[in-house]
Amino acid sequence: MKTNKSLYDIQTHVVHSDAETRKSTPFAQWFVDQFSWIKPHVQFSRFVPAVKPETGSVYTEDYQVVWSDADYYLHTNQASYVRYGINAMTSAFETGKVPKFYASFGGKISRVKLKSMSMQYADECFPGDKVTFLVWEDLKQDRTLHFQVVKGGKPIYFMQCDFAELFDGETPG
Repeated sequence: MKTNKSLYDIQTHVVHSDAETRKSTPFAQWFVDQFSWIKPHVQFSRFVPAVKPETGSVYTEDYQVVWSDADYYLHTNQASYVRYGINAMTSAFETGKVPKFYASFGGKISRVKLKSMSMQYADECFPGDKVTFLVWEDLKQDRTLHFQVVKGGKPIYFMQCDFAELFDGETPG
């Protein structure tokens, strides 16, 4: 059935990293010239990570970064951070560490679907590093979770995910 509704909306911010300094650098002029026809539709607003609450339930899960989690520069890649987050969210859900979130989906993890995701990197981690993934509920939104990756006591990655419930007959995917 054709509905003429958008299947998804994605906003991407592209950054170039220098292989030697590992810091962001301006794009090469040839790149700017080649892709100058692409015009942004919206201005990006900077994601401001939530501050971990001093009180309340924060679920933690430890990981050791493996080689398959790394990209060409040996950074842990975005897909790995998202996978860590989904794994930690599921464990927090199943162990009751996110009670408002759990209740808003009737205690059924199979009813949860991702609605939106925002993230920010503060530092790097590499294969062999040990990190802790933290998950906690938003104080105002029952279906919003906050995530943080900590390495050596320092937060290095932040993510916020908003979730929605699958409708009857809808399948994840």
